[in-house]
Amino acid sequence: MAVGKELLNLDPPSIRSTHNIVFVGEGLKQKIKELKNQNSNFSFQIISGDLEYPYGDFQADNVLILNNGFQKVDIRLKYNPAKNKFDILGFKTE
Repeated sequence: MAVGKELLNLDPPSIRSTHNIVFVGEGLKQKIKELKNQNSNFSFQIISGDLEYPYGDFQADNVLILNNGFQKVDIRLKYNPAKNKFDILGFKTE
């Protein structure tokens, strides 16, 4: 849940790393900005495992789902023990 909150509160937008995330790419930042412009109220959900093929490749530990009521973004996360943070492996929107 902390990862989701950090993604929604990236300020300034030039931030590339947070306390819980190794690297946040520009594509994901733009998608979250778009979702926030539609509706700033989000619900969070976490599922264990990865997205099904072709979106996942069994490498993610969890999928964080951000839902603003209009769209969802599924963010693939893998824990990086060397950095004690999560790597973002990719995302898809619904």
